[in-house]
Amino acid sequence: MRTDHTTYSLATRISFVGLALQALAALALLLFGLGVKDDLSLAASYYALMGLPIWLVLIVVFHQHKLERIEAMEARELEEESGRSQSIFDRHEEDLQVAARRLRLMYRILLPGASLLVAAGQMGIGFWQLKLLRAKLQGAPTGGPEVAQLLLPGSDWAPWGLVLGAAKAVILFIFSRYVAGRSKQPAWRSLRGGATTAVGVALVGVLLAIADGFLIKESRVAAEILASALPIYILAVGIEIAANFVLNVYTPRRPGEYPRPAFDSRILSLLAAPDTVVKSISDAINYQFGFEVTSTWFYKLLSRQLAPLFAFCIAVLVVLNCASVVNPSEQAIILSFGGFARTAENEPPRVFESGLLFKWPWERVEKYPVHLVQTVDVGRKPRDEPTRPILWTKPHTSETEDLIIVAPAAFERAYTGENLDNPVAQNYSVLNMYIPVHFKIKPDVDDNGQHGLINYINFQSGSDISRRKYIQLVATRVITKHLATVPIDQVLGPLRSSLATTLRSQIQSALDDVDSGIQVVFVGIAGIHPPVGDEESKVAESFEQVLQAQEERAMTIEQARSEAIQILARIAGTQSTAQQIAAAVSHLRTLSPDSTEFEEQNTEVQRLLLQAGGDAAKTILDAQAQRWSKHMGQLAVTTRHNGRLGRTVRLPTCTWLRSTCTATARP
Repeated sequence: MRTDHTTYSLATRISFVGLALQALAALALLLFGLGVKDDLSLAASYYALMGLPIWLVLIVVFHQHKLERIEAMEARELEEESGRSQSIFDRHEEDLQVAARRLRLMYRILLPGASLLVAAGQMGIGFWQLKLLRAKLQGAPTGGPEVAQLLLPGSDWAPWGLVLGAAKAVILFIFSRYVAGRSKQPAWRSLRGGATTAVGVALVGVLLAIADGFLIKESRVAAEILASALPIYILAVGIEIAANFVLNVYTPRRPGEYPRPAFDSRILSLLAAPDTVVKSISDAINYQFGFEVTSTWFYKLLSRQLAPLFAFCIAVLVVLNCASVVNPSEQAIILSFGGFARTAENEPPRVFESGLLFKWPWERVEKYPVHLVQTVDVGRKPRDEPTRPILWTKPHTSETEDLIIVAPAAFERAYTGENLDNPVAQNYSVLNMYIPVHFKIKPDVDDNGQHGLINYINFQSGSDISRRKYIQLVATRVITKHLATVPIDQVLGPLRSSLATTLRSQIQSALDDVDSGIQVVFVGIAGIHPPVGDEESKVAESFEQVLQAQEERAMTIEQARSEAIQILARIAGTQSTAQQIAAAVSHLRTLSPDSTEFEEQNTEVQRLLLQAGGDAAKTILDAQAQRWSKHMGQLAVTTRHNGRLGRTVRLPTCTWLRSTCTATARP
């Protein structure tokens, strides 16, 4: 190729185009990052901005090449016109080559200086972004009430970010391939630095598109991993440029040979010109085999039949794409252009059972595990030590507990006089509960003629993750609403076994109201305990003290009842008889002592007491026996006294003598 000033003018224009494209890409990324608060787009814009000095340097260098060629051409014309022997420039030829001296000075100072500037800038951006990214991923404080957080576009802006990244990647990669092809000419060799810069920005665009694709799929973790890779990539490019600068210092060159710029990345040049890699591999294979493999009949046959082979491979892929296997635990639907396929008008969508399913290449099969039992958890937090037993007084997770509202205990309501009919004006208790909800998709048609899988697909737009989240929210709402009416002592005690059945029926009813196509298989009460609290509050220990007081109260009441039964049985024989006697005595106390009814009721009470045969009957019988004993004794004394009195009246002298003798005879 002829090397003159027009050659370098074209290189200058190419450099201007590269500068404009990369500046537009950097500006678009910067505005998008600032507009939607996207840290990944901002970091990519910084990297693209650091590539602009490379294009500016190339513009200056190629323009100086153009001036040098013009200067050399003018020198040759003057030499031809005046003749070499009569030239006035013989002794001062080097002094008049001003453009050539400036060009050599640029290769000696400007290109190495620009390389060091770009290397320092990219390494600085890489270190800064890594430090900032580490602080945001760890949630470091920002100096105020806020906590640092990695900013990524939401689901609304992620598609726009994907389009922006993909467009930038495609345009700059095509341009880099064009520039790399131009750089194969010796005069345009320095354009490889611009090609590597453009392909580097295109690679960042691919990374942005992939990250936004993950954000569209609601996979933030994967997007954060890609965001972590971008600063490392920027830092690696800066380190390579610095290493190239050091290697250029110690690389020997022939006289008149211009050095390769340090900002011309050797690694990125493989992406900008992959044909050089293929050529190197081909040369290595030829060297290993010892002959030209490309000249063999097999290679020539393969090259002639490449199009039919490619068409055959495409046909095989199309045929394989027309078949899909539905597993035994699954049911499937076929979609075509965003809607249900193979569905007649005014008919429900068709659901396919397990087996081999054939479709057209433009159709898509979506399979759902309708016979697989799935689980959503309400109130569950990951345990820090899974093997450690769960105790009320020991925290088993470092995360904040999800507390569920329940009604206060029955004895507390009796003390405060609260009524459950007014849920606003009453106190509530809280518990930490783990309730797993097991469900599956209904595999059959319901009473309304709708298939359970179709209802499952329609009731909540989005992915299975959003549907599971909706089911979890419905279960949480139903559980909270029901437990707010159940006393806490009943939840922890006798109602725990029947609570799961009640919650299952209520959750199923709530899901049926929205035609969810979900069948609730099981609701379990896997764990219930009061909040652990901190070291000062000690909620769980206080709760245990309340339970201990309740148990002591119940034990005291039972002991009192036992003693009452024992006393009543000892007094009246049986508890029912004692209650009957007590009722009769109470009625007796209401009667007047002078009335006939009082005597009859008194007789009835004595009859009941004697009939019971207890301690009271024994006491009455003993009193009656003692009464008759004393009565008969006093009657005997009275009779004897009356007899003596009669004898004294009839025989007074004899009676006096007998008494005197009896008294004298006593010792």
